Amino acid sequence: AVDNLEIATPFYRDVLGLPFIEAREGLYALFNAGGIILGLRQGKDAGAGVDAGSWTVFETSRCEEFYGELERFGALPLGIRSEPHGKVYWFRAPGGHIQCFHDPEPDYALDNILKRSWISA
Repeated sequence: AVDNLEIATPFYRDVLGLPFIEAREGLYALFNAGGIILGLRQGKDAGAGVDAGSWTVFETSRCEEFYGELERFGALPLGIRSEPHGKVYWFRAPGGHIQCFHDPEPDYALDNILKRSWISA
């Protein structure tokens, strides 16, 4: 997470030169980091009551299936949130790292976001 998204966004865009994809004021900013999406999120509440910190997102249409198996492998389910961009299934992996499965709406699928960022760059 970043303390101030308004300050962080120009740094990643203008200083580091990452192509800007999109932002939602006060919530997040997305950048194309060479075929991976770098997401900055404002503040603490990343979702499901977890600290925003840093997290890994796995995009899949099999979220419910994977989420249902987490505890069997030592992970802790943290909750499911419906967002404008799709459903997000938060969990804490063994060792403590926050992760999530993302079942995106079609416009927010990784391939479509990257296509938009290359077209606008």
